[in-house]
Amino acid sequence: MGSLAGSLLCLGGAAYMACAGLAACRARSGEVSGLLSAAKITPGDADLWQRAGLKLVESDPRRAMSYMEKAVRLNPRNANALLGIGFLNEKSGKSNDAEQYYLSATRVSKRYKPYSSLAAFYFREDRQSLFWAWAVQAAAIDSANLETLFRMAHLVSQSSREIPSQLKLESQGALNSYLMFLLREGSLENVANVAEKLDFTAPHIELLLNACDRLLDAGRPADAVRIWNRLGVHGGAAFTRLQPLHGIMLVNGTFRPAPMRGFNWRSNKTPEVTVKMREPSGFRVEFSGKQAEAGTILNQPLALIPGLKYRLRFRADVSDLPSVDGLQWAIVAGKELRTRGAWSSHVPEGIFEFQAPAEPATLVLRYDRIPGTVRLRGSFTLLFAELKRLP
Repeated sequence: MGSLAGSLLCLGGAAYMACAGLAACRARSGEVSGLLSAAKITPGDADLWQRAGLKLVESDPRRAMSYMEKAVRLNPRNANALLGIGFLNEKSGKSNDAEQYYLSATRVSKRYKPYSSLAAFYFREDRQSLFWAWAVQAAAIDSANLETLFRMAHLVSQSSREIPSQLKLESQGALNSYLMFLLREGSLENVANVAEKLDFTAPHIELLLNACDRLLDAGRPADAVRIWNRLGVHGGAAFTRLQPLHGIMLVNGTFRPAPMRGFNWRSNKTPEVTVKMREPSGFRVEFSGKQAEAGTILNQPLALIPGLKYRLRFRADVSDLPSVDGLQWAIVAGKELRTRGAWSSHVPEGIFEFQAPAEPATLVLRYDRIPGTVRLRGSFTLLFAELKRLP
């Protein structure tokens, strides 16, 4: 008898598994007809009714409400169905009923979606104190996609600088997400403040460099310095800490191999001009003799104090370059050449003096063929550069 009962149980279990498999197959299409067909096979599956209701929210709200309510009767803890009923009530103007269903969803689920949905409801209702209260709880949930929440916060807040404190962004994940959001949106006012709160870990280095680059491109060198100096603590000599007030304004003056990002030297990748990093230090520049009449070889963004005078000292090995005619240092501000200083003679050392413009400035090494001379052909190696403020 026991053997017969066991066999019947096994057959029953197998039949149930077969029905469940068939239901899953029909539900896989995601269409309402497939979901309802699956629900007939496994009528106690609340998720199928909720998903069918979700499909009909826009086209047939009445049926959608019926299916969502059935899902809740089958499983009172189905947060997605509760949220769906809340949304349908809100859409039909029943704000008080909608609020209760949104609140119910937060009581049965501690995931991001119920909290953010309730925050969004209060945002749409313009109930700002309740928006912030629930937005804070949503933002505290790890691994959540917070972009929509950040966008609402920016619309509600009087100042983007206050948003990290208003949302109580404390976890590294939330701060990382917010910094990426600011960079995507081009909202750079608060980038440096957020970046300074990030731990210096390998996954954050690329994000910090991106933030530094974006600030420099936007003409905000002072904010970029704050981020760069965080890198400088850990990045070694190639990430020289910048201290404009104390005369430290040039990065990587010995031309050590390092990412051409932020305040570091950058190659302009000019056709027929090759720039190579040398080990352990030095930039080797090669002219093919076919390059254009003029072009930029290297550049470095600067953090200068407007109106003050500066002196660049540099040293190069020019033994493999027949002439230095046309080589020059220059200051670019507002995308215009402001000051130029030609390499005066075929010697390894030189000086370039200039006055800092009012706009953010970039130091560039360039060439400009002098009329009556041939194009440069050969190579030279930059060995040292130092920028100091003049008295």
